[in-house]
Amino acid sequence: MRDFGGLIVFLHVLSAVIWVGGMIAIRLAVHTSLIHIPDPQMRIARTLEIMEKFFRIVMPFAVTIFLTALLLIVGLGLEGGSVRAKEIIWTVMFFNFVGMIIIRNRAQIAFIEGKTKEAGLKLIPIGKYMIPVNIALGIIAIYLGVGLRGF
Repeated sequence: MRDFGGLIVFLHVLSAVIWVGGMIAIRLAVHTSLIHIPDPQMRIARTLEIMEKFFRIVMPFAVTIFLTALLLIVGLGLEGGSVRAKEIIWTVMFFNFVGMIIIRNRAQIAFIEGKTKEAGLKLIPIGKYMIPVNIALGIIAIYLGVGLRGF
């Protein structure tokens, strides 16, 4: 751990920044721009495409957070309330993320079948609830992580 501790912390923090920062960008910039596309079919098509690309980018970083967290917990002997809280938060975020992928894929199927309105309705919970929840949880987890570093 001594030789690679800095690298492990760096990968952990980088992964959190990319995941949480990506969700903030998607929700506050991309989502608010997509809603101005007047053609529902085009809007849903672009939304599905962006979400697919975003999920593919984020998945390795979500896995990296998990793996580096394990290394840090075991290697540094971390324990206590903040560590457990972060474990719970990232776990909830990951399952929420998987839920988003499942919903997006179901919306894609509906869209391919020509059910544009149904596809759009399926996507609503992702932008309205799921991403904002993950953003809030991610910010809390990052804050707790800073506290674990002793600052």
